[in-house]
Amino acid sequence: CELVEEGRTLHSWLHQHSEMPVQQFRIFASELLDAVRYLWKKGIVHGDLKLDNIGVTRADNGWHILLLDLGSSVQLQAAPAGTDLVQL
Repeated sequence: CELVEEGRTLHSWLHQHSEMPVQQFRIFASELLDAVRYLWKKGIVHGDLKLDNIGVTRADNGWHILLLDLGSSVQLQAAPAGTDLVQL
């Protein structure tokens, strides 16, 4: 479990930093896609993905993101055999 400083969301981080280096953008984008992919593989849809629900934390190797507020998430049901449909 990681702690995010109160109010340290991607929304507030973007307001504090007037520019984002391309490499930082790539890190944030990659981590966001990894997190969404992980949830999807577990059959979970976040349900309220927005800048205020993406936390920003600082580690020794720089800034990183994590998903917050999974209260609106939805557990998907298995699709009927032979279909590509997903039931919510």
